[in-house]
Amino acid sequence: MYLLRSTLVFLIALLFCSQAMALQCEATPADEGDATEAGTPGPLSFYQPTASVTAGSSSITLTNAAGLSAGDMVLVIQMQGADINSTNSNSYGDGVAGGEASGSLNNANFTAGRYEYAAVASVAGSTINLTSPLVYNYVRANASGTTGQSRYQVIRVPQYDNLTLTGNISAPAWNGETGGVLPLDVAN
Repeated sequence: MYLLRSTLVFLIALLFCSQAMALQCEATPADEGDATEAGTPGPLSFYQPTASVTAGSSSITLTNAAGLSAGDMVLVIQMQGADINSTNSNSYGDGVAGGEASGSLNNANFTAGRYEYAAVASVAGSTINLTSPLVYNYVRANASGTTGQSRYQVIRVPQYDNLTLTGNISAPAWNGETGGVLPLDVAN
């Protein structure tokens, strides 16, 4: 079990590094220089989008884009977005009658956990323009009678040359719109 866990951690780290390295020519690497951090890293900023965006979009409108500029790396991540069958029957969860009721409906609305890194090309008011189009759809929708709430967020990812951690670091708590994630990019 330990070997499996170690391998999984390595693969996750490799995935992160591969995506981050692909952006090095678009985002400004090591923009924050060297730093020593404890608590919530200073240049980490969270942004609330105003509407859904589709795959292929190259811009995202935020409630406020203050603090973002060209060359910044951002993480776009779907925080909520899973539909379940909520009937009081053995179809609860995955919608399959007769059997154990568990899981979510396997449909296009199951987007929770999707993410991608992007580089900011420019900022115009509260809209950020990206250097490359988004790969995934990101949904912002209120709960309805048939679906749950869907939320995604945009996070400015601090890019350090070297980073020394002197204590526990933490992300702001998820408040239903932003928080709950702590992305860092460290070159060395």
